[in-house]
Amino acid sequence: MLIDVVTGTQRVQVQVVSYNSGEKLREVLQSILQQTYPLHRILVIDNASSDNSFEVCREMSDRIEVISLPENKGYAFAHNLGFRMALSDGCHAVLTVNPDVILSPSYVAELMESESGPVHSRRIGGWTGKLLRQEEPSQAAGMTTSSAGPILDSAGLEEGAFYHVVDRGSKQPDGDEYAEACTVWGVCGAAALYSTQMLRDVEWNGQFLDESFFLYKEDVDLAWRANLKGWTFFYQPKALAWHRRGWRRGQPPSPKAVAHSFANQVSMVVSYAPIAPHTFVSILVECVRWLMIRLRAPEAAKMARKLIRQHWRISLQKRAAYRDVRPRWGGA
Repeated sequence: MLIDVVTGTQRVQVQVVSYNSGEKLREVLQSILQQTYPLHRILVIDNASSDNSFEVCREMSDRIEVISLPENKGYAFAHNLGFRMALSDGCHAVLTVNPDVILSPSYVAELMESESGPVHSRRIGGWTGKLLRQEEPSQAAGMTTSSAGPILDSAGLEEGAFYHVVDRGSKQPDGDEYAEACTVWGVCGAAALYSTQMLRDVEWNGQFLDESFFLYKEDVDLAWRANLKGWTFFYQPKALAWHRRGWRRGQPPSPKAVAHSFANQVSMVVSYAPIAPHTFVSILVECVRWLMIRLRAPEAAKMARKLIRQHWRISLQKRAAYRDVRPRWGGA
């Protein structure tokens, strides 16, 4: 990895994938421009937006590079373009940031300090800070609070039941449990700093994020492959960010969101889960989930079934590629 000859620091690229992100881009890009750590590149990959996303980027700073794609090929395809640029430039790490995230000025610096800290000797594939909920754009500094204080969005990813991965601490008050730095199973892609060495190691079929996952769970799939390869991830609570998720309280997710989330979960179980009693139970659980989706949202169930068929060959190819390295999952 190359050292920047001007700053004497390791090269870090920050990249944002936008799709009709509009004015939200101003906030996230401003927080990126204010980072205390010198950044090698600030990159926005726009997925054929029809709003003013491109103009917002151009107006803000000549430090921001923009790639405007002619069509929307999904989150994974766009980020993979950025990853390849970072690798070709000898970057040490790449930070992926969602357009609905605001970073504290020291976010990258805190994560890079963790990278060179006492866990440096371990195979750390990526780092995350403490993501807090930001539900209303007007809230100062993105702070969402309850009577107990700020509400967590993600303190890393952790293993849940039946091979479901969940955001650690999600929707919980920020407390002492999340005040200590620690290793975690994975990191939420909304504000994840990935090691380029890890990305090279887990590259599969010319891809880092699986491009068959058009949206949702791409970061989980990447973390799962990294775990199989012996990597782990690190949570640094000193690095703060605020995440305003696309959902709204009381508003059900779209059929498209439900379908992709469900199909991608099934794909990962097929790809990576060991042949074990727990896995067969997990498959039964997914069958029940699909029946429930069919009852509540028939359009989503139909779409999910089509996506699973499309993923099937790719899932089996990934399973064959990882035949000799089955995952450890809660002792299962």
